[in-house]
Amino acid sequence: IDEAMDLYESLCSRASRLGLFSEQIDPVSGTFLGNFPQALSHIGAISSGFNLSRAVADLTPLSTRPGFAGTAARRSG
Repeated sequence: IDEAMDLYESLCSRASRLGLFSEQIDPVSGTFLGNFPQALSHIGAISSGFNLSRAVADLTPLSTRPGFAGTAARRSG
């Protein structure tokens, strides 16, 4: 997960000032290649972020998650 998080952060840091991606990014120079902006690239970035978030949450104990109210609160609701 650490490596995936590093790669995702690297990807996000390469977005344009408006947060947009092109079809491809040169891995060495960071130059945008192909069509710009590219919806499929954004779908991939969003999906990856969502899946990474879920993977991190699966490793986080419930009691340490933000907003966790504990067992008693869940029973009363």
